[in-house]
Amino acid sequence: MKALNSLGRKIKNPANLSIKKNSIKITNIQLFASCILALVAIVCWSFYPALDNDFVHWDDQYYITDNPLIYTPSIENLQLLLTKIISLNYHPLTMISLWINAYMSGTASAFPFIVTNILVHLINTILVFFFIKKISNDKLIVAFTTALIFGIHPMHVESVVWISERKDVLYTFFFLLSSISYVNFIDQKNNRYLVVSFLFFVFACLSKAMAVSLVPILYLIDYYKNRKLTSYFLHLEKIPFIIFALLVGSIAMDVQAGGDFLGLLEPSSDAKALSSDATYTLIERFQFACYGLFFYIQKFFFPFNLAAFHPYAPVVNTNYLPLISILSLGLIGSLIYTINKFKKIAFGGFFFLFTLLLVLQFIQVGSAIVAERYTYIPYIGLGFLLGLFIESLLKNKSKVILLFILFLITTYFSFLTRKQVDLWQNHVSLFQNVVNLYPSDPYSREYLATGLWLEGKQDEAIVHLEYAINKLHYLQSTSFELLANCWADKNDPDKALAFYDKAIELNPQNYVAYYHRGLLLVEIDPKAAIADFNFCEQSNHDYIKQILHEPRARCYGIIGELEKSIAGFTEAIKYDPISEIYFNRGLSYERLGQLEEAIADYKTSLELDPTALDVKERLEKLEKQRN
Repeated sequence: MKALNSLGRKIKNPANLSIKKNSIKITNIQLFASCILALVAIVCWSFYPALDNDFVHWDDQYYITDNPLIYTPSIENLQLLLTKIISLNYHPLTMISLWINAYMSGTASAFPFIVTNILVHLINTILVFFFIKKISNDKLIVAFTTALIFGIHPMHVESVVWISERKDVLYTFFFLLSSISYVNFIDQKNNRYLVVSFLFFVFACLSKAMAVSLVPILYLIDYYKNRKLTSYFLHLEKIPFIIFALLVGSIAMDVQAGGDFLGLLEPSSDAKALSSDATYTLIERFQFACYGLFFYIQKFFFPFNLAAFHPYAPVVNTNYLPLISILSLGLIGSLIYTINKFKKIAFGGFFFLFTLLLVLQFIQVGSAIVAERYTYIPYIGLGFLLGLFIESLLKNKSKVILLFILFLITTYFSFLTRKQVDLWQNHVSLFQNVVNLYPSDPYSREYLATGLWLEGKQDEAIVHLEYAINKLHYLQSTSFELLANCWADKNDPDKALAFYDKAIELNPQNYVAYYHRGLLLVEIDPKAAIADFNFCEQSNHDYIKQILHEPRARCYGIIGELEKSIAGFTEAIKYDPISEIYFNRGLSYERLGQLEEAIADYKTSLELDPTALDVKERLEKLEKQRN
């Protein structure tokens, strides 16, 4: 009997254990789903204020609003994007994604572009969760904390709500997919995952050249997954990644320096992003890199005083750079020390460092010493470390405490993110904030003046420009060109012409200044205006080369060269078939005695704008004359 009872207990216990295991499994699924839903809700809440933001005149004009390949989304233009350099970057997949936005909803509103950025960022947040969960052996606390910080950190606002930074969210999407596929390759020992990882890496690089930083991350994953780094096959499998990374890096360096990569690519601007002169010594640039490292670490915990632009001057004029350099070397040394002793810490720290290394200004690019968008992927590493810390701190502690800490993190970052999103409301709000933080920076004042001029606030723009020129000794061609634009709008052609001449004197290749001076001279001196427009055709600015046809055609009409006028209006119609251009071409046809062609253009003009009474009167008069 005892034996039977014992047997009965043996039969019943496994069943009970099975039920418990099933209940645990269900609980884990529910917890997993809850994490995903919470991330979605928190990210959406944090970035919701961006939905009514506008385009900013800070690269958005080159990428979208003034880019004929985007605002005229034809199949032909889609093909041209495959070889086009945009704003000194070659990232065809990014441009194709913007083309799709324009094709589906036009370019009149920033809303669909911002929504797309936020949706991709939301997916990236979930991918971060999957990646960290997989790499940390299903530690939900670590994965959720890392993804939460990635999703709502204020330093990521620039990457998400700045439409021109579509490249950031897009390349990260492929970067994370490639990383996850590579982990699957290691775990499942299936070469198909390695091939998929490489394909995603290629897509990431075609979205932004910064994706080449994935190569050291793959080695970091190998280290974390206890693979032998001395293995021949481990290095052999990386060869396609390394070769493609070198190719992409070569293209990026050439393009940033103003090249066209052996004539295979087509430039779209005349500027250079890489500094062509040795403005700073090697030691100074090393110190700037160390400053950047500390800046990004500090802003991870205390993301205050954020701005779209952080100039060199406030840092160059300080005396604490040597100290920061020493501390940086100490920090890197400590990180190296953790390699054999604290693998998790080493993984998070080196993930941060490897993905940040290329943008630490060892090579001077532009006039900003740091940029908030550079932290988009690197903060995954710091978020991972914070997640490990929270997990170790709360081991065997109450779940209520964990939820409270996560609530505090969410509240802290979400509040600051929503505040930062509002600064990106429009161009003026964005750069007013920069000027408030850096009142002695002339670049910021010029950027702010640009927005004020576009809003028709010429007097305010002039104040900032004159302050930059007279007080800050900012003698740049672009500032005088913008000052001339303001005086032209204020109907003071003498002052405007003087400033246009100064802008062209400072930079004889400032095609924008030539174009605007030509507009001013259309009525004053049409022959001089034609000369300015003709010079603009040498530019790589596609937008300028397209919009110069209409004013130049008007000039030819004024001086009586009607056939050239008609040809110019015909060319303008290809790019912008509006009522006014058809009407002006009709006037030239009429003056040339080609009445049928004139009537046809007047009719088309009236169809495009039925409210145009002057066109209607001209058409009726001409039809009576013909009859």
